[in-house]
Amino acid sequence: MNTRASRRRRLSTRRRPYPLYAGNGGPAGDGALCGFRRHRHSLPLGPGRAVGAMDDETLSDPPRLAGAALPLARYAVVATRDPALAREQIGRLFCPHGLILPGSEAAARFEARHHSAAFGGLTINFVSYGARVEIDPGCLDRFFLLQIPLAGSALVRSGRHETLADSRCATLLSPALPTRMVWEAGCEKLIVLVPRGLLEEHVVRVLDRLPRPFDFDPAIDLRCPRGAAILSQARLL
Repeated sequence: MNTRASRRRRLSTRRRPYPLYAGNGGPAGDGALCGFRRHRHSLPLGPGRAVGAMDDETLSDPPRLAGAALPLARYAVVATRDPALAREQIGRLFCPHGLILPGSEAAARFEARHHSAAFGGLTINFVSYGARVEIDPGCLDRFFLLQIPLAGSALVRSGRHETLADSRCATLLSPALPTRMVWEAGCEKLIVLVPRGLLEEHVVRVLDRLPRPFDFDPAIDLRCPRGAAILSQARLL
């Protein structure tokens, strides 16, 4: 009997390992196993860089990427459940735009994330909202946007063209055409911002003339050879 009691006492005094994501480096309790807590502060964007305010809400990782790093995670600039803050911060990096959450369910699920990194003359971005959102940037004017869905889907209207963007179809948005989008809940995109002047200079070198206004079908079939090549390059990011 004494031997058994002694064994129980020794086992009870052994330290239990902290669970993954335990808050404040301690045992389960403050925020344990429910994601991570972002406090309002600037985040490092690589060596010597910092930008953007992070919300103090507790955000959970999207189910598709639970336990895995989000794309461009080192370059997080926005993580918030506040739609007004998300619109302001993301608008600074892209352009001013309307952002509508249709209904109370969308408001409850809203978790905006934006990761952004410069790459040569381009900007590579990861964007997700968690909930269903309606986005109205109008004419992009200064840049083209290549949007590659990594999860979920979105209805994209660019001028007279309408495209269902999903794992099989990306979109390239013209700066000269008004754009409106509906991102469904769970939609996540890799977005490449290409300055309009940079692309126009390239077209002039290739065609030896100024380009006409860009009015084209934005759909890019990711199953065809060119689309598959674009997707392959995007996955390397």
